[in-house]
Amino acid sequence: MDRKAIVQGLYKKLKIREIATLSKCGLATVQRTKDYLQDHNIPLEEAIELTESQLQALFDQPQRKPDVFVEDDFADVFRKVNRVKLRMSLKDCWYQYKKSHEKSSLEVIGYKIYCERYSEFKEKLDDEAKFQECGRRQWLPGQAVMVYYSEDGLPALIGGEHVELQVFVAVFPYSGYTFAYATPDQTRKSWLHSIREMMKELQGATRYVILENSTTCVCQASKVWPKYAKEFEHVCRYSGMIPYAGEPHVPLSKPHVERAVGLVQEKVLSQLLDERSAASIKEANERLAEKVRAFTIVP
Repeated sequence: MDRKAIVQGLYKKLKIREIATLSKCGLATVQRTKDYLQDHNIPLEEAIELTESQLQALFDQPQRKPDVFVEDDFADVFRKVNRVKLRMSLKDCWYQYKKSHEKSSLEVIGYKIYCERYSEFKEKLDDEAKFQECGRRQWLPGQAVMVYYSEDGLPALIGGEHVELQVFVAVFPYSGYTFAYATPDQTRKSWLHSIREMMKELQGATRYVILENSTTCVCQASKVWPKYAKEFEHVCRYSGMIPYAGEPHVPLSKPHVERAVGLVQEKVLSQLLDERSAASIKEANERLAEKVRAFTIVP
């Protein structure tokens, strides 16, 4: 490849095809050379003074891969590509994304990677679309479990101090089998501990675990593509469960656990309020388990 001939052709303002013919290289190579000089602010007057070896060394420098790329909103891209009126092609969306981030300090994604990211988003969207009618879905035995925390707590007297324990509730949509577990709080650690205790009680894991979008297990709530906490993803991956976060503040996305929470509040917590306060979390959970067994249906 004669870089010197390409630079000379650019300096003479020849057409790309003419330069490619004279330098005996492809059109893309000429275009890349032109783009490289422009992107690195190298005037043609300076480039033409360089020797062939200097030009070769200049273009052979390893290109630094950026650590961070600026991401596009693929949910918005999906709407643009699939809307009825004024529909856009994926390439037009990429051009729009590239132009809108010209002055960004982050690097933009190339078209090929952009298409791959969009395909990943669509696959995820296709999986999530299966659960849009969670409330009306006919679940199979042991296929899914819905989890949530009760708004009503369980008073306890631990170490001489009055505390209110938080109550985790899980239910099988198919059978209505219910599990309840008391924790000190509703932090991510407590969520994960409760899920592990639930699997220990069930002696296994379901295919799907359905929770609310606004819990601590969801780092970024989204109706279409929520981001889960790494610890939660690790538990799901290890147990072979697929997580699904329903739409925030939409009870119909998890109606079975909403009903189960109501039953726990009515038939368990209301009765425990009339009894002596538990002196430990272990005692509180033993009482919870006993009361829940009285009304739950064993699958």
